[in-house]
Amino acid sequence: MSGAALLLAIQAAGTGMAAGSQYAEGKQQEAWHEYNRGMAIQKGKQALEAGRYEQLQHQKGAAAYKARQRADYAAAGVLPQGTVLTMAAETAAELALDAEMIGYNAQVESRDWQNRALLEKAKGKSAASAGKWGAAATLMQGGSKMGQQAYNYGLW
Repeated sequence: MSGAALLLAIQAAGTGMAAGSQYAEGKQQEAWHEYNRGMAIQKGKQALEAGRYEQLQHQKGAAAYKARQRADYAAAGVLPQGTVLTMAAETAAELALDAEMIGYNAQVESRDWQNRALLEKAKGKSAASAGKWGAAATLMQGGSKMGQQAYNYGLW
């Protein structure tokens, strides 16, 4: 093998290694984003479950509060009518609204995590595509340089 052919073979190997490295980097980035996507999906589920639990705990606390309120009124000899009844109804409505807000906030947080999961999926696809295109560009540039050098060496 002539020196020129040896140099071209070395350049071909280097070009192939560089292209393979770019492709592998794209795949690695894609895998990382897929991991992040899975974590975001899990966190979204956890946010919803935590919100449901918090909402249930709030509802239990609200029921206990309303029972104490009724017991306190009864112990004081206050009849559940008029202003007392209005206050009890307002308290119940506010506590119910708080419970609904807890559930709503959990849904918002869960949707935020779902959106992050979609973004991670898109980033992964983009990274994989960039790796493929980068590898292809490296192969074309390397092939072009090798062709030019082969021509310069009189091998072509």
